[in-house]
Amino acid sequence: MIQKRGFSVDDEEFIDGMVAIALPLYDQDDNFMAALFCHCPKSRKDVAELENYLPILRAAQQNLEKVYQDMKSQLTK
Repeated sequence: MIQKRGFSVDDEEFIDGMVAIALPLYDQDDNFMAALFCHCPKSRKDVAELENYLPILRAAQQNLEKVYQDMKSQLTK
């Protein structure tokens, strides 16, 4: 389900009282490099509210992947 959606959520599974949403960052060979995430206390936002940030997080995900790819191509010249 996570691969299909392209993101994961944490509803107090890791830390009591905290929620999070995370997106993977991949290199040009489709290898996992890192995760981009947003977390906050559940008293401020719930998982559904965090999902409203997906468009911003997806844009950041694409930008970070491109920066990494550009940087790597410059280093391998």
